[in-house]
Amino acid sequence: MKTVVLSGESHWYSFLTASDVYDPNRVTFDGEMLRRYYHRRGYADFALLSSSAELSQDQENFFLTFTLEEGNRYRFGEVTINSKLKGLDVSKLKGVTTFQTGDWYDGKKVEDSVNNLVDAVGNLGFAFIDIRPKIKRDREKRTVTVTFDINEGNHVFVERIDIHGNVRTMDKVIRREFRLAEGDAFNRSKMRRSRQRINGLGYFKKATVTQKPGSVKDKTVLDVAVEEQSTGTFSVGAGVSSTSGLIAQVQLSENNLLGKGQHLKIQTSLGEKTQNYSIGFTEPYFMDRNFSAGFDLFNVVTKKTDSITFEQNKIGFGLRAGFAYNEHLNHSLRYRFENKEVSSVDDDASLSVKRQEGQSISSSIGQTLSYDARDNKLDPTEGFVVRLSNDLAGLGGGTRYLRSTLSGDNFITILDDWVFRLSGEVGYILGLGEDVRIDDRFFLGGDSFRGFAQGGIGPRDDDSGDALGGVGYVTATAELAFPIGNSDVYKARGFVFSDVGTLRDSTESGSGIHEDDMMRASLGAGIGIKTPLGVIRFNYAVPVLKADFDKEEKFSFQLGTGF
Repeated sequence: MKTVVLSGESHWYSFLTASDVYDPNRVTFDGEMLRRYYHRRGYADFALLSSSAELSQDQENFFLTFTLEEGNRYRFGEVTINSKLKGLDVSKLKGVTTFQTGDWYDGKKVEDSVNNLVDAVGNLGFAFIDIRPKIKRDREKRTVTVTFDINEGNHVFVERIDIHGNVRTMDKVIRREFRLAEGDAFNRSKMRRSRQRINGLGYFKKATVTQKPGSVKDKTVLDVAVEEQSTGTFSVGAGVSSTSGLIAQVQLSENNLLGKGQHLKIQTSLGEKTQNYSIGFTEPYFMDRNFSAGFDLFNVVTKKTDSITFEQNKIGFGLRAGFAYNEHLNHSLRYRFENKEVSSVDDDASLSVKRQEGQSISSSIGQTLSYDARDNKLDPTEGFVVRLSNDLAGLGGGTRYLRSTLSGDNFITILDDWVFRLSGEVGYILGLGEDVRIDDRFFLGGDSFRGFAQGGIGPRDDDSGDALGGVGYVTATAELAFPIGNSDVYKARGFVFSDVGTLRDSTESGSGIHEDDMMRASLGAGIGIKTPLGVIRFNYAVPVLKADFDKEEKFSFQLGTGF
């Protein structure tokens, strides 16, 4: 038996902290958090015997005492999958469970394995299934054997789908996210995926999908309850960024235009170092088909920085279309026209920059193929996404190149609300019959590589200090994000991270050109705070691997309106 006292110090697994106001409901929740904590770490016999709150002598504080019995710690023993379904080959289910023999017992992993098995068996074409885990403890060996029995479930069909709580959003916007239709055989994994897709729209504070009895025994009703939230913003404000300087911004955006799920964004951003004017519109289900269409109009002005000694002006438009092959695989096509100008080149700028001063026209087509298996596109906690993009310029205009990028992100929930992200990206641009212009090359630094200034990594003219960009790069990021505090008004998250990568091949040569293919790396930490008035973000990163000619920027921040 063990006693845990929450007094002057806060236990990291606790929902309460020592400075919180006493709330009996939160004490009860803390008891549940303790149970989860032990059950996820092998203590299958854990029991919370009692909890008590004692008022201090000064009658200003409470001392909370939890009395618990940990019991023995168990490992997983033999894991077996049995099936009574005709035609189901259980050998195809190997690797579906989230644990192995010898791992510490974890009750949540058993639940997750049941969900994975339901999905896997459903994908093999079995609509009516019932999976029940049988758990048997061996207290002498301190092991837990788990047997998953797969049986034929009741034949249940979807009678209807009821939707309520949507005041603005049309029913069809919600229904088209469903993986089930009225009359289909009920499938629990498809119901769960439908809920994920509805929540992933970002139109609702919360969306729940529950199963209710139908008019007869073999029918069920799916009840969808949504709580709408604001999907549009109109902001007039100012801010400051270490990479863009002072910013004045006017923005109108609506992610659920007229309740039809359409996206509209109009933005004007005037900064010391960047100016951006853009209009974008997307219809995610063009003509009520699984086909998206949209357009963009833009004018982007990038002014000089310490590493980039020229100004760049881009004006143009883009057309977009996309469609989904299946639940996770998506394909988008685009056309982009740009009139670009490199101007205001310093007298002492690199000859490589001066040679490219003037106007150029780029006309390009491109595609992006993505496989997205994240649980939520807006705030992912599990799953991964992989993207392959290609752009071919040369359909008219004077710019000709083939640019390709491959990127991926993997998200893993380590603890409740503690999310680990591992990302990687590689890119290359090939000039077709000509060198790649400096305004088409890749630049690393700033937001794309924390710890280094914008354009601070890669080939550089030693005499002028100009960043020359590169035609090939590779980057990787490892980041752990975790919640800070517990406030309904101010949502704060902290994170620690490491960025690694390199940028190479400027296509420029000469005695004053410095280039080093060595890997760069930085370590850092940061905090992001979301308030009713906007978002505040801070990063502090220290380069631990760098070339002598790279430019650092350890501290970066953004203050102002967020959306």
